Amino acid sequence: MRIIHSLSELEKLHLKNPVITWGIFDGVHKGHRKIINTAVSQAQKTGSSLVILTFDTHPEGIVNAAGPLMLNSLHHRLKLLSEFPVDICAVLPFTKAFAAVTARKFAEDWLIKRIGVKGIVLGENTTFGRDKSGNLKMLSALCRQYVIRLIVCKNCIYKTMPISSTRIRAAVLGGKLDEAAKMLGKKYSLLGRVIHGAGMGKKLGFPTANIEPFNEAIPPDGVYGVRVRLGNNNCKGLLSIGTRPTFTDSKNKGRTVEIYIHNFSHNIYGKEIEAEFMSYIRKQRKFASTGALIRQIKRDADSVW
Repeated sequence: MRIIHSLSELEKLHLKNPVITWGIFDGVHKGHRKIINTAVSQAQKTGSSLVILTFDTHPEGIVNAAGPLMLNSLHHRLKLLSEFPVDICAVLPFTKAFAAVTARKFAEDWLIKRIGVKGIVLGENTTFGRDKSGNLKMLSALCRQYVIRLIVCKNCIYKTMPISSTRIRAAVLGGKLDEAAKMLGKKYSLLGRVIHGAGMGKKLGFPTANIEPFNEAIPPDGVYGVRVRLGNNNCKGLLSIGTRPTFTDSKNKGRTVEIYIHNFSHNIYGKEIEAEFMSYIRKQRKFASTGALIRQIKRDADSVW
């Protein structure tokens, strides 16, 4: 998947009859996957290039100055999108100037006339352009005029309501990770970088990798069983989110995310790591002694591997 950063750059590629879809794709959930897979199928049928348009930030953060906490960072989102056979992903800077572009200018001038799209695949609730004035009725008329195939995908439903990033975000932040997984079509995961911590895990005999998440939605405090992806390696792990309540010295204040990886002893500081939430084990709590904490960690580990 080639990544570019502007519509002008996309125009200069002179793609042959491209098929295109666009959106935030936060979480790349079941509804997003349905749209992308439909676009993949259409591009393959017509021998066309497949283009995904997405944005570097959530539009609400520009339009209303208060965008939502994202399920995935841009970097994580691009990793998820790269799992599909996509030719081009255009990551557009969502600025006030872009927000002011009319729906007709975006669709007719840019997509149709300048980029030459011949297929468009979107979800049934799609709106676009300045003040969200563009809709599928307007786009359908343009597509008929220019002989472009427009495919509209119906919403994916979970518990009688359409699946959305908003619903999944609420489930993750509320600790309902099984519900989040059912809407995502996969387990929820965090992506981050391994950083130096206080070294408490090593002192306890359970050396942990301290994680700095890439600005992603983090589940509630607790201990979780996770699948750890580090490069091409997949390992079992225990992930702890919380404030280390058993330790109260000044070096251990603040919320942390750390992982104890099973049978793993390599130096991974600075490496990118993904933790996929497989199970919830227990709440965070303060132990009477380090010995009691060590015994509990052993029980936690036994429940996972």
